[in-house]
This record gives sequence, C-alpha cells and structure tokens, in this order.
Amino acid sequence: MHDITQMFLDEEYNKVQVLKKSQKGTVWLVTDKDGDIFVIKEILRTGLPLKLLKEHPSGFYPRIIYLAEDNARNLTIVVEEYINGKSLADKLQHRDLKIDALPDLLLKFCYGLKEIHTLGLVHRDIKPSNIIIRDDGSPVLIDFDAARLNRSMDKTSDTVLLGTKGYAPPEQFGYAATDKRSDIYALGITFEEFLGDDYKGYLRKILKKCHALDPDLRYQNVDDILKAIKRYKWQKPIIMLLLAIVLLVCLAFGISLQNTLPQEEPLQKNVPQVKEATPEATPSTDSSTSDTTTQQPDNTAATFYGVDESTLSPMQREFLHKYQLQPGHFNFIEMEISINGNVAYSKNIHKNIYKNWEKTSLDNYPGYGVIFPAGWYIDVVITNCSLTKTWDNPQIKITYDSGDIKETETRSLSPLPPGEKTILHYNLAGHKTGVGMYPMLVDVWFHHNVPEAPNISQPMKGESIRINFYRD
Repeated sequence: MHDITQMFLDEEYNKVQVLKKSQKGTVWLVTDKDGDIFVIKEILRTGLPLKLLKEHPSGFYPRIIYLAEDNARNLTIVVEEYINGKSLADKLQHRDLKIDALPDLLLKFCYGLKEIHTLGLVHRDIKPSNIIIRDDGSPVLIDFDAARLNRSMDKTSDTVLLGTKGYAPPEQFGYAATDKRSDIYALGITFEEFLGDDYKGYLRKILKKCHALDPDLRYQNVDDILKAIKRYKWQKPIIMLLLAIVLLVCLAFGISLQNTLPQEEPLQKNVPQVKEATPEATPSTDSSTSDTTTQQPDNTAATFYGVDESTLSPMQREFLHKYQLQPGHFNFIEMEISINGNVAYSKNIHKNIYKNWEKTSLDNYPGYGVIFPAGWYIDVVITNCSLTKTWDNPQIKITYDSGDIKETETRSLSPLPPGEKTILHYNLAGHKTGVGMYPMLVDVWFHHNVPEAPNISQPMKGESIRINFYRD
C-alpha cells in the first residue's frame, strides 16, 4: 500500500521544502498541479484519531485532504491544508500581540478546543508554536501527532515521549491518565506567557486555575473557562452601563420634577389677606373646586413602575421605552453577527476563491455545488438587554438556506442573566451550496425563541447574514 500511496502523492504534489524533521517524522511543504500550497506529513506512528478530524472539518484545525496508514512501516501519511499566518511563538518572540486582544483570542481558542473535546479527542501538545493566527485573527491548532481519544486508553498508556515539557501537565509524564483537563493545563501555560510580570487583570486568575498541578483543581471543561472569561470580560462594562443608566434616570427624574413643581410666587402674595366675612363667602360643596392634592390617581394611565407616563420628561420616556423597564416585560434581545471574525451582515465570495473549494453534486440544481472549507464560521454575540429578567431557556433557531438546500436546527444555550452576553459559534465548514452557472445567495438566519414571555411590547426579530457568490 505504501508504494501505491507514494506514487499517487508523487503524481499529485511537488515537494518544495522540508518544514520540520524530527523523531516523530517529516513535514513537507508541497504544491499541487494548480500551484496551491499544501502540507504532507509522514508520521512515524499509526492509530492516530485523524479520521475524526477528516470527517468533521473545522476552521480550528487544518482540513485533511488525504489520509493513509501503513501498519507494516508504522507510518501515517497525511495531506492537509496549509495554514497561512504567524504562530503564537512568533508573536510571543516579537511581542506583537496586545494584551487587550488576548481575551477575544482566548475565547476563540476555547470555542475551537471545545469542538475537539466534543469529538472525544485530546490534543496533548498545545503550545505557542502549534497555534497559528490567520490574517483575520482566528486561531488554528496544528500538529495532532500526539492526539488520542479521550476514552480509548487507560493511565498506563500515556508516555513521556509525547507532549512538550514546560507545557504538558504532570500526568502526561506517567503520573496519571491524560484527559481534556490536560489540554486545559497546556492552554493556561501557553496564554499566561503573554501576560508579563506587570499584568494585574482577571486573566491571570483564570489561567492560573487552568494550569493547577492537581487536575481536580483546574477547570473541568472548556465551558467553565468560557463562563469565567465572559463573567469577567463583561463585568466592568455592565457596571459602567448600569451606573450610566442610574445617572440618566436620576437626571431625567430631576428634570421632570423641576418641570412639574409650582413656580415660586412673590413673598407678598403668600401673606394671607384678612377679609370680612360675608354670606357669599360660604364654602362650596362642589367637589370640582376641592384641592387637587386630594384627588385619586388615574389607574388607567400608562405607567412605568407605578409612575404616570404623562408626568415623565421626554428624555425619561424615551429611555424607559427603549429599555422597556416594566416588571414582567422580557425586554429585548440584541444580536451582532461576524463572519470569519469580521463583523458584517453580508459577505462577498469571488469565483477565484470558491473555485478551489471541494466540489459536489446537487439535486435539482443546474450548476455544480461546492462545500464550505475549514476556516469559515459565523459568530453571533447575543445580548440580553433586559435589566430585570433572566432568559432562562435560551434557544436560537438557525436556518441555512442556499436555494436547493435548506437546513434548520435549534441550539440551546446557558441561561442568560440581564445585561449579559454569550456567543453562538456556527461552523459553516462542510455546508453545501450551488454555484457555477449563475451567482448564488446563501442566507443564514438566527432567530431567538423566548418561550412563555408575556407582555412583549415590541416584536423581537432575528438577525441574518447573506453570503454572495459571484463570478465577475
């Protein structure tokens, strides 16, 4: 099998240079017949769980084009996507990664690592040189030569020959079984290197917990890290927002009270005048002439927290209507969409880009189809703009519509308290669409479902992104 495989590779690819050579194998930079760049790995090991990565493409790791094993030679051959970008090791050396950008990068990396762990894989060699940052700022994890299935080996199967000292946790060197917490340890060590000695922010606490020596004292899964980052990340902006809201409300009420107070009369007019009693001075029993302070409030008036809306200042009314501060109201959800890390509600893809994508056949379509490659994804930042009500059971209905193909799914998210945000990561890799004979439009809709939310005073619409395939 090895000879046939080698003949195939020699016909399809031209070797350009050796990128890396070690006891684990050799990595080549190659080009195909069209001049596109790929990587060929000759790994001196078999039984790697790379088939899972090939069957589940993602923008977080290189797309595998070809995979073959030669058990007789203890050799695995992989042809994979070449990732263009700079490694975290390069950025660490040149100090060109700003601290302010680190939380977002860590969030993206955690979402990617969650995909790997969901497949049941443990990478076991996370370090700066194995993380490539694309031009759009998204991280890519490479080098799965040490990866294994999370549940396939017992504690006697781990070996000191795999992983990198300084980044690998103690259990990876024979003390215990490795699992997803081992990757969390390496993640903590890797990203903490960027903080520097003078850093006093919240990431220090999070990353130190990641690389605790005892696996039981670390975050037990990536979701726990994501929650910790989001909690700290949005804590200060939320506090500042609430302070600003309180200030605006106070100012608004102050202006309203000032406008409704009676004007001060001249002093002499407040002096009571002595008048001679006359029969005509008898007090009237007509209720319409009674003091207005004794009248009962009009319960039919529109109110906010029991305050008659007509008594509010214009600024106050605008503010309260915008944020819907009525008890029992769910208020509203805001969404911000980014594709491949760039905030946008449309994306143009030229033929020069998608002509190199994997082609596929489609039913009832007069052209040909292509498959979104690795590296294509949509992130949706979802904000609960309520100041009073938690979104207890967040559900997002996602519809992918490319004419011939329409797919719908529902994602359930963690409860979203008032003022907090969460990110829904939607992977486009592996989705099909038709192109070729005429331009194709792909629409992806994200619609929030708020079950049993009474008294919603304004429609809650979904957000969408349109992807335009064009030829000229």
